[in-house]
Amino acid sequence: ASKITCTPGTFTDLTLFHPEKKQKLLLFSAARLSEDKGPQILVAALKQIADSIRQYGYQAIIIGRGYQENELQTEIQANHLDDIVQMLGYVSPQDYIPTAEVVFSLQRMNYPSQVVAEACASGCCVIASKNALDPTEFLNESFARFCNRNPQSLAKVILAYLELPQEQKAELHARIHAEKYFSIEYSVNYFSGLLSKLTR
Repeated sequence: ASKITCTPGTFTDLTLFHPEKKQKLLLFSAARLSEDKGPQILVAALKQIADSIRQYGYQAIIIGRGYQENELQTEIQANHLDDIVQMLGYVSPQDYIPTAEVVFSLQRMNYPSQVVAEACASGCCVIASKNALDPTEFLNESFARFCNRNPQSLAKVILAYLELPQEQKAELHARIHAEKYFSIEYSVNYFSGLLSKLTR
C-alpha cells in the first residue's frame, strides 16, 4: 500500500460548469438510476417532507435512466409527488446543474464523483451521504451537508437546508473549492510530477 500513488481526484470543465442565477431547484443527476446511486432514498425522503418542499417553493429534478426508472416514477405518482418531482431521463447536466441550488450525491462512496465536481464548479450546495473514506478536500462542510444513507436522515438535512436564511444558503456555494481542487490544471500538474519522478 505504501507504494501506491492515487490520483488527486476528478476534474471538470470550469468554463462549462459555472455559477448561474440560482433557481429553487434540488437536483439528482446520475447516468444510471441504480440502487447504488441512491435515487430511491431521495424519493422516499421527499415523500416525508413534501409539504415543506411546496411551502418553500422548491422543485426536485431527477436526471438519468436505468433499471429503477419505472419503479421511481410509480412511487412518485403513487405518493402524489408529481407537482414537486420531475424525472427528465437523459439530458445534458450542464443545462441544469449551474442553476440548481442543491445537488445530491447519495452513492455509497462520493469520491471521485463527477457530479460533485460539476456541482462545486457551478456553485451549488452538495447534500451527500457520509463516508469516512471520502477525502475532506473532495467534500467538506464549507459547502456540503451530510446525511446518513437513509430517507429519514436525508429528509432532516434537506429540511434544515430549506429553513436556512437565504444569505446562509449563498455562503454554502462551492466555486472557490472547485477552482482549487477540480480544475484540469491541478490534475495536469499532478501527472506531470509523476512523469518527472519516473524519468529521473
